[in-house]
Amino acid sequence: SGTTANFAENGTGVAYDANATDADNLGALTYALSGTDAALFDINASTGEVTFKAAPNFEAPADSGGNNVYDLVVTASDGTLSTDRSVAITVTNVNDNAPVFSSGTTANFAENGTGVAYDANATDADNLGALTYALSGTDAALFDINASTGEVTFKAAPNFEAPADADGNNVYDIVVTASDG
Repeated sequence: SGTTANFAENGTGVAYDANATDADNLGALTYALSGTDAALFDINASTGEVTFKAAPNFEAPADSGGNNVYDLVVTASDGTLSTDRSVAITVTNVNDNAPVFSSGTTANFAENGTGVAYDANATDADNLGALTYALSGTDAALFDINASTGEVTFKAAPNFEAPADADGNNVYDIVVTASDG
């Protein structure tokens, strides 16, 4: 077994397997943990399998350095002699958070105007890639959206005296969706 391991956030199961061998082969090996972040882990004393006590969250690291690198010392013993191995388990980010909008839900726009009618702004706590925006809703066919920026524009300048929205009341109903993949 190496001195580093990667483990996906929110995961359960074996984060590291010590898997030591004893050249003397005179008895069963036992395993123990120590080190800065050892309190966050369990180890199977017979197999050397290391597991998190609670599934780790990349966005809220619990390791002593706050950097998603959990530092441990695994000790393997044959009952007489023992050896230590420093291990760093890195928790990796997964796409488990939906984008969150920071922009409002309404906008006013002058009749006969051009330009941006609404600017959708969203963020993603996972920060694993670019967000993309899409339109739907009753009046979506009257608009374009920049899939990269979230800027919504009328396809044709609106006319207050001749509303084109589905209800004919100059209130245009659209749904903007932000996607992180």
